[in-house]
Amino acid sequence: MKRPTFFSLLTALCLTGSLTAHAEKLDEWFKILPKNTVGVIAIKNTPELLADWEKSSFTKLMADEEFKKWTAPMIKEGETPWDKTFKESHGEGLYDSLKHYPGASIAVFRGDSPEDFSGDEPPICGLSDAAGQEKALEDMKAREIELAIKKDESLKQRTVEVEGITVHILSNSDDADEGWEDGYAFVDGTLVEGSSLEDMTYFITALKSGAGESSAVVADHMGRIAQLTEGHTDLLIYINGETLVQWGVAAANAAAQNSAQSMPIAPDAIIDALGANEIQALALTVDFTDSQSRMDFALLHPAKPTGFVSLLRGTNSEVILPAFIPADVLSGSVTRYSMVDLWDKLMTMINKLGPMAAMATMQLGGIEAQLGVKLRDDFFASLDDEYIEITDGSLEKQSQVLAFKVKDHPRLGGALDGIQRFVGAGFAAFEESEFLGYKINQIKAMNAQPDAAEMAFCLTDDYLLFSTGPQALLKKVLARMKEPSGPSIWDNDRAQDLLARLPAGYSGAGISDGGKVMKVLTDAMTLVQNQAAKSSKKKTKGKKSKGPDITGGLQDAGNTAETWFDPAAVPSDTMWERYFGTSSSGIYNPADAIHYRTVTTPVEAQ
Repeated sequence: MKRPTFFSLLTALCLTGSLTAHAEKLDEWFKILPKNTVGVIAIKNTPELLADWEKSSFTKLMADEEFKKWTAPMIKEGETPWDKTFKESHGEGLYDSLKHYPGASIAVFRGDSPEDFSGDEPPICGLSDAAGQEKALEDMKAREIELAIKKDESLKQRTVEVEGITVHILSNSDDADEGWEDGYAFVDGTLVEGSSLEDMTYFITALKSGAGESSAVVADHMGRIAQLTEGHTDLLIYINGETLVQWGVAAANAAAQNSAQSMPIAPDAIIDALGANEIQALALTVDFTDSQSRMDFALLHPAKPTGFVSLLRGTNSEVILPAFIPADVLSGSVTRYSMVDLWDKLMTMINKLGPMAAMATMQLGGIEAQLGVKLRDDFFASLDDEYIEITDGSLEKQSQVLAFKVKDHPRLGGALDGIQRFVGAGFAAFEESEFLGYKINQIKAMNAQPDAAEMAFCLTDDYLLFSTGPQALLKKVLARMKEPSGPSIWDNDRAQDLLARLPAGYSGAGISDGGKVMKVLTDAMTLVQNQAAKSSKKKTKGKKSKGPDITGGLQDAGNTAETWFDPAAVPSDTMWERYFGTSSSGIYNPADAIHYRTVTTPVEAQ
């Protein structure tokens, strides 16, 4: 079955960079979301999307000569793959199609079981504001139907009446419920698109009456998300976690019952111990204005969680920005987080799994006897609730330093000595060096691969630092701890401005260099493409056409992986810096959610 037009619209929106609008109909539509709603994608206003797209850094990036050379392999006959696909099904390009939509739009994914999503296309229904644009949208749907029938002559167009509304159906069956390719109707200024008569009937009835068999659970989720994001945002992607967890539990129990061997721990016990049923909803939102771009991620949960989500919560909102994070790194962050709380919660979760799992925790006593160390009391309890991450380097040589504030230095030092003696007795060797009066212990694991990343740790008066990758970053941090000369990552004007744009009360804050991040992502995409090409060559090795190749090498074109990027034309670092600037991030811990926000401003404003 073909996706409804709205699905293509929403897929395209993931590629766009800016949308600023007013929520005109979202509240009305959210109130009628059905009980079996699994997910929602919502947009406040399409015209604003197009206007902001024209002004966005992404549009400028796509017009850059360096970027165009790098992405040249994906452009076929002057068209991007998504534009080509859009024209095949809609008769016009993505941008021109979007211009027909005058306001808000949502896509609703609904189902009663995982089997509803087992087909080629998910069960989806779209609602779009059509006020004043009914004729243009009707013409667009007519073009889609014409193109679909040309491709498949078995398809036929027909209509049915639902609540006095004409529903246009494209299907290969005379049965109103079977063979649907697409369906649409206009209800009081709203375009309804769906892939089944059931979906169309529900939303037509709900729109006409202003009410439906709606979900109080989903409505509650939407309200809580809006509170976290200070109202509706330009784009919302919502997932009903409660439904997905229920499906997961049912599937795990069914698999256990059908298994020839009984599981040592029942699926229900695992789900309960992990606290998976505490995951109520997940949401990703984006909001854009001329002065900033904002993205929020929220995980909704009950108050006082005890399972996995409790491990993600910080301790308090009194955050001190450490001056020893260098200004020129890829990213740096600080979070109030308790490692001893993490240990206690993990032990509680393991013990909830029953006697067999509890035996694993009992074996810790034997290990601790060999260490001469109580892991909880001597190691984790000796750390304060301040955790810092610093990242720098390239994809090939990335470095990371993790720093933990020290609460009890003598006790922690003794614990490290015991752990080092135990690990050194057959598991790894330690190579000690000195830098500015600090003792660095490089960890050399037995039988490590030659290209394995370097690992080291260093205990200073105030912090325990772990390092992976080249030690240059670790030494840069230690140098700033010794004497913090020059600005830190927090100190320049743009970082200060971005931090000020975050709401107060965060339990963690961070700064990232967007240009450097994009460079790492670019390298990763090039690496994945090269690996795919190598894999394709291995699969086709020896499979050559009989006789001489008279096609100039074209006969092997189908045996190679599709290339989207030119590895010989990878953009320079300065190109990424022109379009991607600094961003700030904050982590928040309201009673019933984990909330992450990142903010960035236009490069020219920075």
